[in-house]
Amino acid sequence: MNLSKGKKLIPYTIASIPTDSLVNQKLLALGIYEGAIISIKQFLPAKGPIIIKAGTGEVAISYEIAQHINVIK
Repeated sequence: MNLSKGKKLIPYTIASIPTDSLVNQKLLALGIYEGAIISIKQFLPAKGPIIIKAGTGEVAISYEIAQHINVIK
């Protein structure tokens, strides 16, 4: 399942992230990597950014990138 179809406040484990090197590097810098446990805090309207909790911080990622992040429950 991709992250954009997830539910709020449920912990997910990241199974895969985009392979585009620039996007991959930025996600890694934000603490979003394969095996990390994250949860969705908020969806912004009209396919806007998704705010997720990763580790001790919160990060907003675009809906388009969230569609390419695969997670498992």
